[in-house]
Amino acid sequence: MPDGFAPTTWTGGGRRFSVRLMALAAAIPVLTFGVSLAGVIDRELAGPTLAALAGGGAVALGLAVLLAVAMAHNVTRRQQAERRLMVLEARAAAERRLSDVASHFPGIIYRRVMDPTGRVTYPYVSSGFDLPLVAGASGEASLFAERLFHPDDRAGWLAAVTDSARSLRPFHCELRLAGGERWVRTAASPRRTADGSVVWDGVLFDITDLKTAEQALKTSLGEKEAMLREIHHRVRNNLQVVASLIQIEALHITDAEARLRLGDVSRRIAALGHLHEELYGSTDFTSVDCGRHLHRLCLNLAEPRGLALDTAMEPLRCDLDTAIPLGLIAHELLHAAAERAARQDEAAGIAVTLRREGESVLLVVRGGDKAAGLGDRILLALAAQLDGRLSHQADYALLRLPGGRFHD
Repeated sequence: MPDGFAPTTWTGGGRRFSVRLMALAAAIPVLTFGVSLAGVIDRELAGPTLAALAGGGAVALGLAVLLAVAMAHNVTRRQQAERRLMVLEARAAAERRLSDVASHFPGIIYRRVMDPTGRVTYPYVSSGFDLPLVAGASGEASLFAERLFHPDDRAGWLAAVTDSARSLRPFHCELRLAGGERWVRTAASPRRTADGSVVWDGVLFDITDLKTAEQALKTSLGEKEAMLREIHHRVRNNLQVVASLIQIEALHITDAEARLRLGDVSRRIAALGHLHEELYGSTDFTSVDCGRHLHRLCLNLAEPRGLALDTAMEPLRCDLDTAIPLGLIAHELLHAAAERAARQDEAAGIAVTLRREGESVLLVVRGGDKAAGLGDRILLALAAQLDGRLSHQADYALLRLPGGRFHD
């Protein structure tokens, strides 16, 4: 082979052979040109040789063209194969990344398929915590529930799967595994395929620690509620004892005014006891139903005296910082109305209303006189404590309070 035509070495024996043939085919026309040039000098010597080489050059040129076409085709196929290989490698890398994510996921990733006959399969389940469920497992949904879940939770799982398959709504469920010691939470998004099957792609977490902490919190909360209820019960009993002691002491006092004042003190202490009695029977210790509390307060004052009473209370709730002063204000106003009715020997005329009006809440007590002395000072102090305004008209008292202190 002439100098300068050393073949380029490519990967693969076929490629090296093709390059050598190309180099050989390209060398023949060069030799032909050289011989032709020599024939110019000696035509008689070069004639027959030139004709032979010319024919061989044409053949070599055709062969070179064919080889070039074959090489171009080979290069195209090689590029296509390389592109396919790159796509396969990218898919393999994506699958490896997904497998790595799934293996380190704090739970499992699964695909569940239910065909139109109700048969369930799990074509994919990632490695996570141990489950008696394996990829490719199949069977009726009820068999899966019986195999995997606690008897008390199987019906809930079946109902959730059936509803999700029918409506294609997201699937959510919390349930115990068969042993009853482990809790799991699962969520999946369904879709329907062309053959009528429903496919769920979802996740499942172990929430045993969360359920244990939740149960401990419920137990602790229940203990605290019982303790608060007992505290309110004891406070109410103690207030009643104090009120009774004051009443007993008042019986031994000959001074009528002093006895009256002690009676007022006992009455106010009893009003506080009624509020704690309301809390004792409540399930919500953060707020009080003011309408219910005031209604009971009115009955406690009116029934022993035989007074007719008309109440209209909206179901408004407030916290204890509002309920206690409001109860004392209502008690003072009701007591004044009851005293007036007793003096005038009236069988009716007392009405109490609690309602929301715009940005305010109104307490209206009809039939009472304006309190005097200590009672008036107590009312003004309690109204100021609530950021309210107390006013008296001819036959009723009106307390206007900020609506923000109450909620429905």
